[in-house]
Amino acid sequence: MRKSIYLLITAILVIGAVSCKKDKNGNDSSYATGEINAVDLGLSVLWADRNLGAGNPMDIGDCFAWGETTPRPYNSFADPYVFDGSITPTKLSGNCDAAETLLKDGWRMPTKKECEELKTLEKEFITKNGKNIGQKVSGNGNSISIPYPDPNSNSNYINIWTSERLNDPLWAYICYSVDYVGQSRREYSNPIRPVKDKP
Repeated sequence: MRKSIYLLITAILVIGAVSCKKDKNGNDSSYATGEINAVDLGLSVLWADRNLGAGNPMDIGDCFAWGETTPRPYNSFADPYVFDGSITPTKLSGNCDAAETLLKDGWRMPTKKECEELKTLEKEFITKNGKNIGQKVSGNGNSISIPYPDPNSNSNYINIWTSERLNDPLWAYICYSVDYVGQSRREYSNPIRPVKDKP
């Protein structure tokens, strides 16, 4: 009886295992990024000074479907998708966390709670040619700038993925703005702003 239970548990673990490092064609994800700096805003974690894959703080950087580590065009719908037909984790980590996988060195995607901490900071719009193109948040004598993925649209959203999904596995939490954490279908590709635990 014990042996049967052990085999059943092992089978469930193997079936439920998710490998996010390879794309749907079985290719290893490859990635290169410029210098990224950790900024102490006086919150529970250090925030990156730019989005994942960005050449400078106001670049959108690369966009990813939730749980994927291969970049896709912004706001595209992943089809096929890395979690099609597989068990979806409630929180991304390891090979399913794009920041952790591609940057290493302690970087990872922020949690819902960590994104909500941004509400407590001073904030201002970043404008160019009379249009809002991002948001600047300041705390602890430091600041970071977060660009809007589509500055030509009328929506002032930063659209940063969190590492956590809702109870409904089709949806994950996303930081729409510095003041608001909402939800998005996981298949849509959006930017990632990495965080790092304080030493």
